[in-house]
Amino acid sequence: MKKIVTFFLLSCLLVGCGLYQTAQVDKISLGMNKQEVLSYLKSGYGKARTASARKLDDGSLEESIELTENYDKYTFIFIDGILSEWYTVDIRTYIPPAPIIQSTTSSETK
Repeated sequence: MKKIVTFFLLSCLLVGCGLYQTAQVDKISLGMNKQEVLSYLKSGYGKARTASARKLDDGSLEESIELTENYDKYTFIFIDGILSEWYTVDIRTYIPPAPIIQSTTSSETK
């Protein structure tokens, strides 16, 4: 019984101390550099990852970073290390495309 109570109290303490913290996206604004944004994206649910990077025609580097937390997918787009755009998608609203159904019926009638 003591072990159960101890485990319960320890669990409450860890959760209460913010072990499972969420990303602080409300502190992120356009014009911030990549390191500042990444410091706010520390989350107990996942890790921000580079989704894509490409060189633009003018020679600048465009990089996108994604973080999925609960039902929100955050996408941050940086140009030369400066945040130029970001958006959030609720992944519960994503509807996958309908499957293609192949018809095997013959068009000939007897």
